[in-house]
Amino acid sequence: MNLSIDHKPYLPGERRRIQDAGGRITRDSRRIWCAGQTIVQYGSYRVDGLLAMSRAIGDFKLKSKGVTCNPDVSTEVITDDTEFLLIASDGIWDILSSQGAVDFVRQKLASGMTDLGTICEGLLSHCFRSRDNSTVILVQFKPAARIPLALPADAGAVVDLNAPGTSSSRDPDAGAEAKADTKSEIKEDELPLSTIRSSSQL
Repeated sequence: MNLSIDHKPYLPGERRRIQDAGGRITRDSRRIWCAGQTIVQYGSYRVDGLLAMSRAIGDFKLKSKGVTCNPDVSTEVITDDTEFLLIASDGIWDILSSQGAVDFVRQKLASGMTDLGTICEGLLSHCFRSRDNSTVILVQFKPAARIPLALPADAGAVVDLNAPGTSSSRDPDAGAEAKADTKSEIKEDELPLSTIRSSSQL
């Protein structure tokens, strides 16, 4: 399942924002001679002939041309059948489709490989022929991660103050005294600033 859409300059919304800011959308092209005729090969769309994406954290000289660092934010529900989350940069997606990258990771996990770092390195090596920067983050969701962690051996016992036999249940005045202390603290916080200052000078 795709969780994001590539921010490319040719997308209608991205193109509109860039052009409204005075930027230009260009496309790489080159002419080659083939079979006795000239053929034009087209490549990436770019902002002002430079950046092949429409949103970026850096590239400050293109901020005035509609290139923004604001991300698209979406919410997805993680369920029991969610296997992993794969985040990668352009160098990976230039070589593999989303499904291709998922299939690569799933195959490694199915083979018994448990080191996620090794899987990431394998994915980077597989896409090494890309000339773009390549970064991979892999997060695996495990059912065991939802089990509450056990307390450390040196941790004290958890005491239920409402349970029979605790100090608060044996001594009703203890609870009342604690409530009184709480109220006094609240009242002190609510004192005017001038009153607090004068009391601190005493």
